[in-house]
Amino acid sequence: MAEPATVWFNKNLSSTGQVIEILRREQRPEELRIVCSHTHPDCPALRMANVSELEPKELSEKDYIAYCLTIIRRHNVRVFVPGKMVEAVARERERFESEGVRLLIAADAATLGLLKDKARTYEAISEISVRLPEYIRINSLAEFDAAYAELRMRHKSVCFKPTESMFGLGFRLVKEDCGSLQRLFSGDPIGISLEEARRCFAEVTRFRDVLVMQYLPGAERSVDCLAQTGKLIRCVVRRKPDVSEGAQLLESHPQIEQAVSRLTSHLGLTGLYNVQFKDNGSEPYLLEINPRMSGGMPMACLSGVVLPLWGIRLLLGTAVPEDVPKPVYGSRVKEIGRAICL
Repeated sequence: MAEPATVWFNKNLSSTGQVIEILRREQRPEELRIVCSHTHPDCPALRMANVSELEPKELSEKDYIAYCLTIIRRHNVRVFVPGKMVEAVARERERFESEGVRLLIAADAATLGLLKDKARTYEAISEISVRLPEYIRINSLAEFDAAYAELRMRHKSVCFKPTESMFGLGFRLVKEDCGSLQRLFSGDPIGISLEEARRCFAEVTRFRDVLVMQYLPGAERSVDCLAQTGKLIRCVVRRKPDVSEGAQLLESHPQIEQAVSRLTSHLGLTGLYNVQFKDNGSEPYLLEINPRMSGGMPMACLSGVVLPLWGIRLLLGTAVPEDVPKPVYGSRVKEIGRAICL
């Protein structure tokens, strides 16, 4: 019997532990051996893996690549799923592949850098048939005032967010009829008054790039994807809940699936990644492309398609795209917390 193939997850999202748990449950007997590393010894993912490693902190890019190669040689790693310093790892793809390692990374280093910047992403895909919100890039108070006035003439609501951010950090919806105290007492985490926004932007002469955008009021969907060299193999669409609801819906959405396929081909995406959409009326608009597994990947796996497992199998050559099952839609899914003993 062949030895299990070793798969390594370095420091990654908090959901990595759940992904490892799913892989260990869903794999074939003795198919995989999971190694996980993290800088913090209490990271739960370390306890889900077959083997754990404590990563050194504050390494330079050069030293971290050397550390990665050490781990790969020590454990005979066949597939590396990086969550930390992904661009640096992508730039060194040839060095890793010379060690017999396959990288589960969504794109080359240049495309990863492009996708970090939402404005550059929008510019790169402007020629393909995917709807985008109207936006203006700004980095001063004067530019904010002008952009807000222009967009407000055409759209009921305006929002803004940094061109580079994760997990929605920095996103705010401008509310003209809401004062700061009223918003504080309401518990609204994303609203901001126009006056408060202007005060923030007035604190410095120039700030890092921000997108002022039309606000899309409709349903939001997160799409977890698996592709191979620019061809979409499978995606799982999760409709996020309204404020009054607590669960996401796994649903079929051919229009979004076609848009994701076009984006995948145009950008040459591969492996695992996530695409976010939000409706304006009945039309989905692209929000962003995240070239990594999403935090909601464990919920997507409840569709019957364990995307990380199939991504690993494709890299190992133990499966072909036609083997990957289609998702089963219709379930309402939700993440719940649980206590563990460290």
